[in-house]
Amino acid sequence: MQKIVSYSFELPGNVKHDFEFRLDTETFEIATNAACIQPDWAKISHHRCKSCPVSSAEYCPVALNIYKVVMPMRDVVSYETVKCSVVTQERTYAVTTSAQEALRSLMIFVIAASACPQVDFLKPLELFHLPFMTLEEIISRIVSAYLLFQYFRKRQGLPFDCELTGLRKIFETLEGIGVAMAERLRSERMAGDAAINALVILHDFSLFVPLHIDDHLDILRSAFDPILKRTA
Repeated sequence: MQKIVSYSFELPGNVKHDFEFRLDTETFEIATNAACIQPDWAKISHHRCKSCPVSSAEYCPVALNIYKVVMPMRDVVSYETVKCSVVTQERTYAVTTSAQEALRSLMIFVIAASACPQVDFLKPLELFHLPFMTLEEIISRIVSAYLLFQYFRKRQGLPFDCELTGLRKIFETLEGIGVAMAERLRSERMAGDAAINALVILHDFSLFVPLHIDDHLDILRSAFDPILKRTA
């Protein structure tokens, strides 16, 4: 069974780029085409992630998925204003924003839906993909998913983490992936910088969140204060 997620970019000059992804609802991964072009910078040995656990693959699955979206938009400049719409089976989202912000949303999707064991935790979130998330929304969704994952671990009699210790490690891994992917793209000659800057923003998010997650959770906690007071 597959779920279809489509991204559409409208750029100045009536330029349009459409991307359709078929997400396998058992693996939570994007269906791949073996016949697609595989550039040298997508080889797993090229700017390999420091924590990469893969030993047998020739190509990095994250890099191959990024390649599919980067090459059609290689000339797009980060500050260009674009109209981006995302269509899922449940609903349609639309926003007018900078190219780098729209691409950031797409990058998060293709990274999380890649056949990379380091992003396994993020895959279930792609079943209900939410594009154009703010920092607060990212923290809320990921923390909620992490605690739900710990609940399922507890039900299976496995050790569980309610202190979010493992979550901070996940963000460290994402930070490393963002750095490695940006380095890969820098080795590809591109007229535009939107794709690289989208990865830089993702990298900055991954650095920022672990340092300030407690502060942002305190902000989110205020939404629960009325209930907490009634149940105290």
